[in-house]
Amino acid sequence: MKEKFFSILVSLIFIPVAALSQYAGMLIGELWWYLWKNLPFVFMGEFIGALLIGLISGSIAGYVSSFCIQKIYKNFDINFVLIIPVLLILAASIGDVSIYFRDKESFVGLLQQLIREISTIYIFYYCLKNKIIKIS
Repeated sequence: MKEKFFSILVSLIFIPVAALSQYAGMLIGELWWYLWKNLPFVFMGEFIGALLIGLISGSIAGYVSSFCIQKIYKNFDINFVLIIPVLLILAASIGDVSIYFRDKESFVGLLQQLIREISTIYIFYYCLKNKIIKIS
């Protein structure tokens, strides 16, 4: 019971870490896209570039969040650690969809944000389940 309770408490770390990591990942992805699209011999459409920015941002956020949680609490129960992140990602995705359909923004922006959210939770789960980060 104690392990489950602490697993839920430590999952609260996901909120600020994932938000900051997604922002940093977005900046890295934007820089990567700026450099990539200015190469003279490479052509990649704006659609693919926007999706890759979302994938880079989400992957960095998932990895950094799982790293922080594994460093803070080593005996976590993965099912309880995922409760708050999954609810947060679900709420963010529903919010993204409702905002984009209400304002009739670009479909590419919606896909970019959905890919970012999906990759965040997937990488987070994958790293926690397989204990990718070596804890010393």
